[in-house]
Amino acid sequence: MAEFEESYAFVRSLTGPRLEVACAVDGSQVGMKALDLAISFMQKARGDTLDLIHVVDPSHASPTFTPALIKHECELKATHAGITVDFHIKEKLPEGVEVTISQAAEFYKADLLVVGATGLKVEHDNKTQENTFAVMGSVSDGSLRRSDVSVAVVKSTSYDVEAPNVSRVFMLATSDSPAALVAFALMVTKLAKKTDKVFIVYGGEDASIMDKYKVECGKLGMECELRLLGASETNSASLADAIVECARSNQVDVLMLGTNAFSKNVLGSVSDACVKAARCTTVVVKDPRQGSTDQRLM
Repeated sequence: MAEFEESYAFVRSLTGPRLEVACAVDGSQVGMKALDLAISFMQKARGDTLDLIHVVDPSHASPTFTPALIKHECELKATHAGITVDFHIKEKLPEGVEVTISQAAEFYKADLLVVGATGLKVEHDNKTQENTFAVMGSVSDGSLRRSDVSVAVVKSTSYDVEAPNVSRVFMLATSDSPAALVAFALMVTKLAKKTDKVFIVYGGEDASIMDKYKVECGKLGMECELRLLGASETNSASLADAIVECARSNQVDVLMLGTNAFSKNVLGSVSDACVKAARCTTVVVKDPRQGSTDQRLM
């Protein structure tokens, strides 16, 4: 319990007055779906900010999706939602699109980077990988591994974002890790609204922590449902399968995960497996105490 209270207090102490989101946009359908999600997190009264990042590659310029057209379409969508956005055009760095976007998100001090899992390519070892849904060698994967910023991965199979007054289902897959507590705090203080349902799946050893989650949700007026995974579901191989199945069976809109194991090339095995297998939007939250940069959490 002391660890929960310490971590939760730490996160709340870092929580600023607003949410700062960066979103990668490329003109694709899933890119616009990612923008819909980013806009849905915005709260004008809180003073939230949204930076849109579009990367151009002079050697592969599209005659259809020009930066000007993409900017126009994105601003129309944001204006319709009553949100003001800043649109940034970045030339692709030699390291690739994912590095360009990750560095931009860090430069703009984003708390969350929203990316689409398809429709974007990445260059790895001078080879272009296009099968992003299976390989996850896309901008989403590169951002997950190469940035200290937490990342929301939106897929073509993610549920469409409904009207603001329509409730969504958030599911937190949690364990005893500090990052899982950080993910919980981000979910209930910044991403989920009071009208949303919170579903928490626990796969750790101290099930009493679940009561703490429920109490905190109650303080915020959020509906919270709990599920404790069985022993056969909590080894590293089957845990990801159990999490993904829970998300599917409960028609989850946003799956939240915390990861302590991330670096420039490594992501925690459970988080990695869930991001690849889940058909819903997945948010991988990184514990700022494990990062390599001085990054404000929220």
